[in-house]
Amino acid sequence: MQKILRLFIRYLSAGVIATLVHFVVFICLLPYYSPTSSTLCAAITGALVAYCLSRHWVFAQRDCNCWRFVITATSQVLCNTLIVNLLTHWGAPALSAQIVATTAVTLQGFMINHFWYSNMTSSARLCAEPLPAMKLTILVPCFNEQCVITEFHSRLMAIIERLNTNTEVLYINDGSQDQTGAIIDQFSQDPRVTSLHLSRNFGKEAAMRAGVNAVQGGAVIIMDCDLQDPPELIPLMVQEWRKGYEIVNMQRRSRRCDSWAKRMAAQLYYVTMDQLIDDFEVPRQVSDFRLIGPNALTAIRAMDDNAGVLKLLVSWLGYPSTEVNYDRKPRQAGRTKWSPLALLDLCVDSILAFSTRPLRMYSYLSVTSFLLGSLWTAVDATFGQLTQLHLLVQSILLLCLGTAVVGEYVGRVLTVVNPRPNALHKRHQP
Repeated sequence: MQKILRLFIRYLSAGVIATLVHFVVFICLLPYYSPTSSTLCAAITGALVAYCLSRHWVFAQRDCNCWRFVITATSQVLCNTLIVNLLTHWGAPALSAQIVATTAVTLQGFMINHFWYSNMTSSARLCAEPLPAMKLTILVPCFNEQCVITEFHSRLMAIIERLNTNTEVLYINDGSQDQTGAIIDQFSQDPRVTSLHLSRNFGKEAAMRAGVNAVQGGAVIIMDCDLQDPPELIPLMVQEWRKGYEIVNMQRRSRRCDSWAKRMAAQLYYVTMDQLIDDFEVPRQVSDFRLIGPNALTAIRAMDDNAGVLKLLVSWLGYPSTEVNYDRKPRQAGRTKWSPLALLDLCVDSILAFSTRPLRMYSYLSVTSFLLGSLWTAVDATFGQLTQLHLLVQSILLLCLGTAVVGEYVGRVLTVVNPRPNALHKRHQP
């Protein structure tokens, strides 16, 4: 109730600011233009101010859809202009007509946004229609998160209480050296919470795969417990899942909370993936915060691809997916486990697991270099200018060519022994 009250206060404050801007523009334009033109320009300006305030302040924590706001603002501008025209036509002063119109439009916007907010929270937060006989598991890999995991758990369980779906939480303790494991054991006293403790720190990818293998069917949501990925977004993910999407990726609007080095490393990662992977599209600004449906989860567990990167493996599946934009928050406590060097390691692992293009590029380069070297040696030999340097260079190029041939066979071996199938069935109709 307090959050709703704060939201309404913010909305009314934004309405007051937009109304003041509206009146200032109207009063400034009235001596030079007609009441209708002045009202239209003032209404458009006020609507833009209201949108900026709503987008970056009032609804900053929620999905403020632009098209909905455009419809609301357009209806307000039209109503404002209509009321001013009617009142001035009936003899009312322009300023008085503007005050009455602004008051009416403010009430109109309040009612529309209140319905919008209520509809958004009821569908995204309460999730009215349960999925029959379908289980949702929230996987939370943890490593030295004792400073923030308690607050994360309280917020997560508050969302689960309002989530009309059979939901459980699985904490994966990735060899934490602080009190994270003991805190997780306390959480496990709740029958809806289970825990999995790894023998040592194997890394986030291994922890996520261990959690995926431990899930007993249904769908999963993978998220960190550092509160950069708000648990309040889970109902939105479930809502998209109910629409028929098998994969729901949470896509960052920006990386302003990351350091400059991490932003550059992430940008380099996505550019590299775009250049080296053609078989499937890698969505940008998408971390491991996602929902994986039961069909995709079954396919992942059947492959047992321990060498693959999970975020790319999910994209490789090709199941229907969607992206939900959100604003990622700064880390609440502790330190990030990802460094630019760790992102570089992730990039190398991704290339080795999903692309043989570097081997093919090396083969092309080796063949081209060998042919050019052979031509250079032949031309100089024709004019009697053959030296030991020619033999040395030609030997090196021949060695590179042989390495390229071996690399091609290695790439073919990796493709054959890869646990991923040649194709996945979406449906079969005899």
